[in-house]
Amino acid sequence: MFLKYFDAYVSAGFKPIALSPQTKKPVELKWNKNWTAERWRKYFETGTYNIGILLGNIIDVEADCHSSNKLLNELIGSQKHIKFQSYRSTHHLFINDDAKLRFLKIHGIEFRGYGLHSVVPPSIHQSGYQYNFCSDNDFLLTYMSEGLNKIYSDYKASLHNKNKVLSKKKIIYRGNCKTKCNKCNDLFFINKKRLSCEVKIFSNKNKSWLCHKCRDESITAQVKKMLL
Repeated sequence: MFLKYFDAYVSAGFKPIALSPQTKKPVELKWNKNWTAERWRKYFETGTYNIGILLGNIIDVEADCHSSNKLLNELIGSQKHIKFQSYRSTHHLFINDDAKLRFLKIHGIEFRGYGLHSVVPPSIHQSGYQYNFCSDNDFLLTYMSEGLNKIYSDYKASLHNKNKVLSKKKIIYRGNCKTKCNKCNDLFFINKKRLSCEVKIFSNKNKSWLCHKCRDESITAQVKKMLL
């Protein structure tokens, strides 16, 4: 059965690799180098292994909690794409044009790309759970939906702007300190070096300090407002 799936993945344009049974660990050390179908097919001809696919020109998008998963589904909408269920979450596969994407996490949504791999059906989790394609899955590789692509592009643009700010700003603070959130008035510990950079991006106008909870709520509100 696994050999049949391996051939199907190759025919569909994926780069499948062999993983140790009931694990996510590739059987070879240099698993992400010099992929060929002949090199990896031999494993499935002689034994039973889990199947992984190399990411890069294809990305795996998943959410790490219920609220993030709800947001992800709203952003994808009715976009046709390949999706499957793992032991922990639902995975969504899309075509990727960003050659620099390795890993990004935006509002609890993970974008995984170059240098990484994903375990795919019909692999078996160590618990015995078998990965499977979702009932409403569409075996069609497409680009990200408009909504998903927008938050990804906006986040990348904010990183670019942040790097431009950092290049002009001399950071002189070091170590941890306690300060008060200007929104909820709670005291919290911060690393001045890191947060002073974030304030330039998120609260430069009123030069306020925001705790992580209030800052995340503010960003989430902006995203929801953008989608309405």
